[in-house]
Amino acid sequence: MTLIDLNDPKCPSCGNPKQDSTGKDMSNAVVCFYCYMRGDTSNLKMFILYVLNEINRPVTIYELAEIMTNHPELKGRCTFTRNRIKNALDWMTRPKNKLILKGKRKNKSKNGAGRKVNTYKIGKRKGVKYLERYLDRWDKGWIVHLKPKKTKGLRRIVQRNENLLKPLYIKNKIDEGQYARFDFLFIKDLVKSVDKN
Repeated sequence: MTLIDLNDPKCPSCGNPKQDSTGKDMSNAVVCFYCYMRGDTSNLKMFILYVLNEINRPVTIYELAEIMTNHPELKGRCTFTRNRIKNALDWMTRPKNKLILKGKRKNKSKNGAGRKVNTYKIGKRKGVKYLERYLDRWDKGWIVHLKPKKTKGLRRIVQRNENLLKPLYIKNKIDEGQYARFDFLFIKDLVKSVDKN
């Protein structure tokens, strides 16, 4: 993971001055406003799809949370629980979405023997398509997904002149190996890990 210097006025993610949404200085922050939003918005949905596509088998919500927590791409900075991922799973398994397909299997644990538990696997038609779209946006340095109706104000900020070139700077840094692909994913967890140190 890239080293975070809280005394460096430049954002380690994009290389631009650390500023908030109004352009005010925030030199002591971990990253600038744009990179904070990029590292927080829709990241959970993207990473759930990423992990399910990677393992390519049905898993329970508890198994998925454990796999995500121990995923090497996140380098130990995140802890996922059932409660943390449940809402995203519910949204992606809705009949009109079907990014993730829900199934059933027998519960093998002693406490729940005989009962069936829900399992989840990526939908090969819609889920993989959305994952590819999300990853393409992430790799290009963009915010993964902004809902047009709910994020008009944020979209206006992101599209300001001072933010237009940031995706290109981010893409170049990743391509040049200055930091790994997901080093600034789940930015709130990254901020907590920096605060602890």
